[in-house]
Amino acid sequence: MFGLKSTGRKAALTAMVALCALISHQARAEYPERPIRIVVPFAPGGAADTSARLLSGPLADALKQPVVVENRAGAGGSIGIAQAAKTAPDGYTLLITSNAYVINSLLDKQQLYDPMKDFNFITEINASPNLVVANPKTGITSFADLLKRAKSDQTPLFYATAGVGTPSHLAGELIKIRTGVNIQHVAYSGAGPATMAVLGTDVPLAISSLSVVLAQVNAGALIGIVQTGDKPWPGLEKVPTVIDAKIKDGTSDVFQAFLAPVGTPKPILDRLEKEMLAILATPDMKEKMLQAGFVVTAQGADALRKRVLGDIAKYKEVIDKAGISAR
Repeated sequence: MFGLKSTGRKAALTAMVALCALISHQARAEYPERPIRIVVPFAPGGAADTSARLLSGPLADALKQPVVVENRAGAGGSIGIAQAAKTAPDGYTLLITSNAYVINSLLDKQQLYDPMKDFNFITEINASPNLVVANPKTGITSFADLLKRAKSDQTPLFYATAGVGTPSHLAGELIKIRTGVNIQHVAYSGAGPATMAVLGTDVPLAISSLSVVLAQVNAGALIGIVQTGDKPWPGLEKVPTVIDAKIKDGTSDVFQAFLAPVGTPKPILDRLEKEMLAILATPDMKEKMLQAGFVVTAQGADALRKRVLGDIAKYKEVIDKAGISAR
């Protein structure tokens, strides 16, 4: 009898010790318990890098852990994205990337990652339109002028971009598909050289992310012809959007998004989404993003998933119809 009572007490004690150990482990393992790394799959200074660095400080304050930005450039972003996809899905390695995330998955022959299967969506951070610009010496001051010139000339109007398969290139081909306008792409080695080409009249037009050419437009060195977003950029209300120009289904922009490797626990995803949306809602962050050339969009995981699916369909159509080759 005594032996049975002793055995029962030992079992109860063992269970209590196990429960205490479990509670202690859960307390220790509350996310986050160590520094967090944000992978940016581009070189320092770009849009995704700027967004990540603006957000890293406030996110560190919210999570009470250091947040480190790590640049892993290569293959237009594909290398860093693929590496992030292969990390442990524990919330300690995250990704901030542009919509090159979508475009690369459609153009890369190696298919280094799947945009819908390899990541969990957290938030869309911001967006900025592309801008079609002209050198004033061309005499093109509006989209109507551009259409008239393109229709009257036997030779196409050439437009410069930062390279084949870039968001600005696909924006140009989307406008071409939707309107039938006779424009021809000329790829440069980056946004800077493309801008210099139109400033120097090597080509009459350029299409670029707004942040790259905004200063030249404001200074009168270039003329804004049409914005590819659905709303006018603050301060550029006189430059029509593609909607104003009656270009049906012609909107496109460059967005930045926050993602985690697939399999990241939902409580962690929910926490990150909540904190990020709260940070993006502050007037200070909105102003900092605007000064950097972005409008805060602050959409959650479900909206970001919808956006990515829409961009996959849109850019697949452009790539197929424009005959843009996989690289």
